[in-house]
Amino acid sequence: MAQARAKMEASKLADPFQCMREAALRLQGEPLGARLCQLGEGLIYEISLLRKDGHIIKLLVDAFSGRPHSSSIGAGAISK
Repeated sequence: MAQARAKMEASKLADPFQCMREAALRLQGEPLGARLCQLGEGLIYEISLLRKDGHIIKLLVDAFSGRPHSSSIGAGAISK
């Protein structure tokens, strides 16, 4: 966790908690967590949300801009 925070500060990344809150509001889910991951040359947040119907949604958010990543499916979410 400390390593992720140091990388966020050094790289000027978007706040993962703000990204989670925005995704939860947009997709009407309960935020479960966010992970900082490397995707190719870039960094993304993998955000997990729990929908009211019990499904877990995972979506990718660009860690620099805080916007949904282009590789996310549909409305920016993957249902599992």
